[in-house]
Amino acid sequence: MRFAFIREQAAKKAFPVVFMCAQLSVSQSGYYAWLTRPASAHQSRDRELGRLIRTLFDEHQGRYGVRRIFAELTRAGERVSYKRVQRLMNELDLVSVHPRPYKRTTVPWRAGRAPGRPGPA
Repeated sequence: MRFAFIREQAAKKAFPVVFMCAQLSVSQSGYYAWLTRPASAHQSRDRELGRLIRTLFDEHQGRYGVRRIFAELTRAGERVSYKRVQRLMNELDLVSVHPRPYKRTTVPWRAGRAPGRPGPA
């Protein structure tokens, strides 16, 4: 988190890297090593799963939530946990559309008469 913050601020030219490293109590060598370090296997897998999740989400017009996306991935043979799918969907800002509950707006008359009124004579 600190290194990512330093990278963002260095890109904006807000403060020098030396100053930010000193203020955040991190070493400059650690920051520069972090910059050149390749992505871990976990991060690479997260990116791959993120693409799959985004594809499934878009295929179903945003109607599939975490449970259904997780079920689709496991059905397709992907080994992934429910919490990982949940975390990745949160990171990608994917929120499913929930159907509105059915609300009855009118009450039908029984046998052609209004409720509380006598029927035709």
